[in-house]
Amino acid sequence: MGGLDFRFSPHAVDQVSVDLGALELSCERGAATATTLTLVPCYSDLVSALRGRTAEFHGALTTSFAQLISAIFVGRITASGVAADLLIRRATPSVVSAASNATLHLELEAAIAAPR
Repeated sequence: MGGLDFRFSPHAVDQVSVDLGALELSCERGAATATTLTLVPCYSDLVSALRGRTAEFHGALTTSFAQLISAIFVGRITASGVAADLLIRRATPSVVSAASNATLHLELEAAIAAPR
């Protein structure tokens, strides 16, 4: 079991970072029944080894997330019958947090371009 920790900072050099979080491996203890499944922590050596290498995962996860945001949002948007295209050069994610929720905000750096 595990998770990803996303950190967004509007004023940092790296505005987004992604790390491994809530890393825990668990095993089933005893036989599972239709109503009961007992999970217990296990593989402590493996968990310790992975936790010791989180810096290696940080760079790869952050790079992958940034590439994903760019692949989805960066590019040229065209529409038939419109005299110009919208060229999105960069998408910068940030988060606005409230007490009970958070909103992902994307700041798009874009320009109007002549259609192709």
